[in-house]
Amino acid sequence: MQQISHTKSSIAVLVVDDEESIRTILSRYLALKGYTVLTAPDGNQAMEILHSQPVDLVLTDLMMPNVNGRELLQKMAELFPEIPKIVLSGYGTNEDMLVALKTGAYDFIQKPLTDFEILDKAVERAVESKLLKEERDRYIQQLTYLNDIIGFLNKGVSLEQIFDIIASRMKKAIPFNRLAIALINDAGLVETTLVSSDKPVLIKPGATFPLEESSLVLVAQTKKYDIISDLEEYSKKHNSEKARLLLQEGMQSTMTVPLVVGGRLKGFLLFASCNKNAFAPEHVQFAETISGHIVFSLQRGELLHQLDMYNKKLEEIVKIRTHQLLKTQKATIFALSSLAELRDPETGYHL
Repeated sequence: MQQISHTKSSIAVLVVDDEESIRTILSRYLALKGYTVLTAPDGNQAMEILHSQPVDLVLTDLMMPNVNGRELLQKMAELFPEIPKIVLSGYGTNEDMLVALKTGAYDFIQKPLTDFEILDKAVERAVESKLLKEERDRYIQQLTYLNDIIGFLNKGVSLEQIFDIIASRMKKAIPFNRLAIALINDAGLVETTLVSSDKPVLIKPGATFPLEESSLVLVAQTKKYDIISDLEEYSKKHNSEKARLLLQEGMQSTMTVPLVVGGRLKGFLLFASCNKNAFAPEHVQFAETISGHIVFSLQRGELLHQLDMYNKKLEEIVKIRTHQLLKTQKATIFALSSLAELRDPETGYHL
């Protein structure tokens, strides 16, 4: 599993306490640590915030007016079970601790808080736990998508069907607006075989270009993926015609994944997005996992297509030969019939 990385500024912590001084101290401290901090004086306002914007962690008191900490924990357990909760309370009894833990509280810290290092570690562990669960769920989801795609690819359907399957299923895991498969043909040229896009495209399916003269040459040499996060900047720096064409189509970033089978480069998967910085290494991992299956399915699809064409030609030959045979048989029967009608001119008997 890849290491989880995040910036603290992207982590939103909600502090819930009826004492304004406590809210101020905690929010300032957490903000200094780099977190984005939200505050609420009671459980009622806390629920309003939870319903209106993303929150990664909740720090809550227990004794509060309106909706108290216990009620907040219970409501969160029903509606937001994925958000970790840390209880901060100066009146915590063993019963309170048990209720907090039963309703999904990640930790229980006694007030007054004299050692903020305890809070630091509790917050970091809770956030890391949430991110790990999200990462696990993402991997499970990607595995589901992979199994789905591979299951369809193994059915041996046509090139167009294969591509439709790839385009529709991959969009669940990779945020692209355009996908193209470019294969290296027998002449060594790169041929854009199929294109799927939700915008008009300038590079049409069937277009060919020399590999050595394209921006794909580095990917071909290294057999490693390439991500361009900002096409506009890339176009200015490298004077790239391909980048200019993609910009005209409204694309802002690209990802190129080589299709390699048995160490040999067979082609490329070309992704493009209308957004900058759309692609990440995790998207590459997903595409690379099924790249071999894609090449195999494309090759098998082409073989099946050729076999189908051969069968059709064979059927046509059989039809022609059958027609010729029937004509020959008819001619023979006619000749025999004519012969049967012949009579000896002297005797009048059939010959």
